Amino acid sequence: MTTLITGGTGFVGLALAEHLCDRGEPVVLFGGAVAASLRDRVARLPQCEIVSGDIRNAKTVDALLASRPFDRIVHAAAVTAAGDRERLDASGVVSVNIGGSVSFLEAVARWGAQSGKRPRMISLSSVAAYGEGDRGPKDGLDEYETQPTPLTLYGITKWTSELLLRRLAVVHGLDLAVARVGPVYGPWEHPTGLRDLMSPPYQVLIAALEGAPIVLPNHAGGDFVYARDVVDGIARLAFADDIGAAPDGGVPVYNVGSGIRTSLSQWCEALQSHLPDMQWRVSDGPEAVPTIACPMPAQRPAMRIDALQRITAYAPQFDMGAAATDYLAWIRKA
Repeated sequence: MTTLITGGTGFVGLALAEHLCDRGEPVVLFGGAVAASLRDRVARLPQCEIVSGDIRNAKTVDALLASRPFDRIVHAAAVTAAGDRERLDASGVVSVNIGGSVSFLEAVARWGAQSGKRPRMISLSSVAAYGEGDRGPKDGLDEYETQPTPLTLYGITKWTSELLLRRLAVVHGLDLAVARVGPVYGPWEHPTGLRDLMSPPYQVLIAALEGAPIVLPNHAGGDFVYARDVVDGIARLAFADDIGAAPDGGVPVYNVGSGIRTSLSQWCEALQSHLPDMQWRVSDGPEAVPTIACPMPAQRPAMRIDALQRITAYAPQFDMGAAATDYLAWIRKA
């Protein structure tokens, strides 16, 4: 029972591949080249094959789908745009995040019609689709009650892709669920050229290991979620007997997050228990320029995860203390 992961050589794709391989599941990763720093790790993953290609190339995708009987598909391919890319390459971001997603779903529909296959498909979206998240319940971002108000090109393209894929899945009769992933950090995060801004916890960890000064912005908080929890939630959806439906009976959407707000100060404290010489502080004025970028909306509530919990029994296992222990062990194992 093979799982195909598009964007499989990126952060979440590789974390999910490791999770599935540990369960004895064969995986095919479709995407760009693996970063040189991760090649040895990827080579050690059992039953894991890499196929290079562009999600926008219909001929390549058709050939890949026809090459073996995929039982599950996780669509994670995306450009996580930030900063200058919005100004310099908006068309490229749109072509991957929207055009590539639609093209890929159409390819899955063609393959299904020709082969009779109807694989479970999970399309990854992002908390960025919510934007400020100030419309709807104040006690948490809800999949249906909170009105998405994306602020960035990345968030806009993820929200638009959600709408398109949910509609087209109904049109083509596909077994699809959308997973909105929270602000994730942890093992397998790495610069790929498609992720413009690394997660704030990653920035802090690398600075701590390099002995660089760490100055946090004074608003540095959010519902950070550890990668191992995220991929467990995605896998639970991919393997669930029943993924439910949206209130209107259509394709369901599920938040995959921690369910609680945490701060970068808490992350620094967790790391400092392992790295006692680590020096950090919170910016307390215009002269203390932050060295860590944390562009998340300061007052955005945490994503609700009760819907995912009801249907899959998902339960995050890693608080920041456990995450710091696990993450450092993973890095040092390299």
